[in-house]
Amino acid sequence: MVLRRRVPPPKKMCPRCASPMIESEGIKSCPACHYTERSGEKPKTGIKISQEVMFKPVKEDQEPKIKIFYMVQDNMVSTDNLDSDRVCLVADKIQLKIYIWKGKYTSPGEVYRAGTAATRLKTSEKMYGAQTVMVDDGEEPNDFPDITGITGLAKTLEVQEPEPEIKEPEPEEPKKKKVEFEVASLEKDGEVKTKKAEFEVEK
Repeated sequence: MVLRRRVPPPKKMCPRCASPMIESEGIKSCPACHYTERSGEKPKTGIKISQEVMFKPVKEDQEPKIKIFYMVQDNMVSTDNLDSDRVCLVADKIQLKIYIWKGKYTSPGEVYRAGTAATRLKTSEKMYGAQTVMVDDGEEPNDFPDITGITGLAKTLEVQEPEPEIKEPEPEEPKKKKVEFEVASLEKDGEVKTKKAEFEVEK
């Protein structure tokens, strides 16, 4: 008698994001993008939503097309400006791109963590198939999104000119004038001799 090892069937992969799907009560669902289908049913084009999951409709004009995040350890924090001391993720839903914006004063470790977070950002912002682009501070490409329209950003990016340094006036040296006069001296032989002398006085 030959015993054969039972090999479990391979897990079904999500046709949308290629994540392993979970099967429960005849329904297969993707925990990443919430795609669902019945067991044995061929996947159909489009998005299928389970009746058990409810989505609140969001108006298109209320959803921002450009979002900015910066990294705090491995977490992403929403912001409305770019800071040269940080690595920021700029999610552009119009061009379907995620820019990893590297500030001038950031470390390679911060850039690496941002690259890992960009993958999670694709799922959380539902930007499946988005392109990831590395951008250096001050070397933004022509298609870099116009972020001046984000609330508070234009004011933050304004170049603040240094205030002029106020110097205290140096004390002026008093003006002087020369005064000449003659000095007479009596010699031994009784002769009187004179000579010119001068000194300075303040005006």
